[in-house]
Amino acid sequence: MPEIVTEEKRKWIGAVVGLVVAVAGVTGPVVGGVITKFATWRWVFWINGPITAVSVALFLLTWPAEDMVKQPIRRSWKQLDFPGSFLLIAASVLVVFAFQQAGLRPNSWCKALFLAPLLVGCFCWCALFAWEVFASSHSISVILPPRLLKRRVYMTTVVVTMLTGFVNFIAIYSLPLHFQVANETSSLIAGAALLPLLVSAAIGSMLGGLTAKYPFPALAIANGMMALGSGLLSTLTQHHGVQTKTYGFEVPLGLGMGLSISTSTLLAATQFQSVDLAVAQGVVAQARVLGGSIGIAASSAMVGSMGTKPARLSQVLDERVVDAKAFSKTMWVCAVVACISVVLSAGTYQKRAEQTTELDSQTEITEQEHVMVVDKEV
Repeated sequence: MPEIVTEEKRKWIGAVVGLVVAVAGVTGPVVGGVITKFATWRWVFWINGPITAVSVALFLLTWPAEDMVKQPIRRSWKQLDFPGSFLLIAASVLVVFAFQQAGLRPNSWCKALFLAPLLVGCFCWCALFAWEVFASSHSISVILPPRLLKRRVYMTTVVVTMLTGFVNFIAIYSLPLHFQVANETSSLIAGAALLPLLVSAAIGSMLGGLTAKYPFPALAIANGMMALGSGLLSTLTQHHGVQTKTYGFEVPLGLGMGLSISTSTLLAATQFQSVDLAVAQGVVAQARVLGGSIGIAASSAMVGSMGTKPARLSQVLDERVVDAKAFSKTMWVCAVVACISVVLSAGTYQKRAEQTTELDSQTEITEQEHVMVVDKEV
């Protein structure tokens, strides 16, 4: 979308994209609760068919004409980064798989089932970066150009996005489960209880458009609000029915989620010229999903570890008690991760003159690399 709008409107495009991402993520559990209440749970998966068909139709009907956007240079199949794609998938899947297995099989942190995929995944990450540096000098259209790694503001945004994805996905995943298990509510009520989070996330995303010129304060405030919301939610205890204060605790968390998503999207759209926009935004989106996947796996591991703790002779281990304690611990970890993100957000601070100089330098480097690729093709 940034390729087909003027630079003045990019901040609002980023806000809209952030709005869609934030609202869609929170709407999923709400719709899922309605479906499982009034229909079979299989419709949670079957409904993806019609939604995908409508999305493909809209995509084809609204694709911009050739005069609306600069068409990229067609490249041959030999220039596609197949090894980089394989290493990226392997690295992401193996790291997430390790934490998932730790959650499914308690007390496996020191066993080969956890350590082997984790170490191999870390090796794949190292191999990926080494390959990208090598392939970028051999006329291959790499999925992670090394010139992106040299941008302090952008790389800080990627790291912060991964940490905020950790918090976002855990909140969306853990809250409905907590409502159903610890609060003994139905799936419909558990989904409806997320509405304050949904509305506040939408508001936070739109605020991201207003703070487009101040990315550092916006990210710091967003992560601070997420830390506040997570910390407040960690104080919830076992209770019959959703506690009223829960709705208020969701508001700062939702505002922070929406503001962080829109701000990171805007940073990816404003830090590069059009030739790198797609790659830059794709890396940010991948970082958010990767952080969220690790977060959900870590959350499952925490629940598993809490459930295997030996109880006293006079204590009956109730799943509601286990879930309440695990949820409190999980949200406390989210608060700590959000606080780390607040500190790291300082890396996005940039003076106006410095921003202009870096953008001009990046444009010059991109043009030089583009000329080199064309010359090699000829």
